[in-house]
Amino acid sequence: MARELIQTRVDGEIKRAADALFASMGLSTQDAVRMFLHQSVTMGGLPFQPVAKIPNETTLAAMKDAEEGRVHRAESLEEFYNDLGI
Repeated sequence: MARELIQTRVDGEIKRAADALFASMGLSTQDAVRMFLHQSVTMGGLPFQPVAKIPNETTLAAMKDAEEGRVHRAESLEEFYNDLGI
């Protein structure tokens, strides 16, 4: 079977993180891409369910408070840092 070349550009930070992740599993990034393509064809679609980042409960509560006008606005940077405990 003839092999084809696939080239793509990705953010360098993502590439380095992916390289490290796959290396920790004993794979190269190229191996992982080949596995992804094989699984996609085998399953007839993406081999995972794409999801957006979902805010945690604390963030959701803060967003609701902000939408409803229940927010505390610091009067100074010092007060802001004190509110954060730093």
